[in-house]
Amino acid sequence: RKHSVFYPKSLSFPYPERKYDFVNYDSSVLYTPAGNPNLETFFNKLDHFYFDGDDGFTVLHLGDSHIQAGVVSWCLRRHFESLCHDSHGDFGLLAPLSIAPKNNHPYYYVSRNSGNWKFERIIKNETGTQIGLSGFVAFTKDSLANLTFAFPKRSMKEKHEFTKVKLLHGVSDTCYDIFTNVDSLMVDCTTDFTEGYTEMVYSHSFDSLVFKFVRNVDSRASAEMHVHGVLVEDSLPNVNFITIGTNG
Repeated sequence: RKHSVFYPKSLSFPYPERKYDFVNYDSSVLYTPAGNPNLETFFNKLDHFYFDGDDGFTVLHLGDSHIQAGVVSWCLRRHFESLCHDSHGDFGLLAPLSIAPKNNHPYYYVSRNSGNWKFERIIKNETGTQIGLSGFVAFTKDSLANLTFAFPKRSMKEKHEFTKVKLLHGVSDTCYDIFTNVDSLMVDCTTDFTEGYTEMVYSHSFDSLVFKFVRNVDSRASAEMHVHGVLVEDSLPNVNFITIGTNG
């Protein structure tokens, strides 16, 4: 199957037509194997969203430190999100990478921490701590510790509103109580220690998110709180370009 890469002149993504004289636009086509059901599904979803706007889809981009930093992948994200007028997207998976020195922190959000946090990365896991898809885990034994995520102007927060937050934590992290700075906006909260997450649904979006982890009175002295990441989502149909990169 052959798909021509063509975009209406009203759209400037991924590039305006015939903008660069060094690009051979006549050869800018995608060749895909005939009868590939996965690609057919993707193109069908793309068509439905582009023409009808009633079905969203998600692209997951896995990679190394270049993907983690999010500069190039942020451009791809914006191109996908601009396929349809007024379409928004999710930030996807956030990680508290401020805990790790000399790390390529993603471009589009800021993370901060307080308390005594340690971390492990999948590329050099010295303690044997369980690490998830993000390739990074932060953990603490402090009686009180915070993690903060904020979205600067460059994140285009107005295009990435979210009302659902899923904190990915250890399956046995029952020794800590979890609070946020926006608990007053919360309309639902579900914790699953079998799968290892706490999902919070809010009435509307906000500009920053602070998690407060408080050791409860029944906790063991050796108990730790493990944070693998935070997944932020919206309930509306979107084009979601989610990136997960691991710094070597």
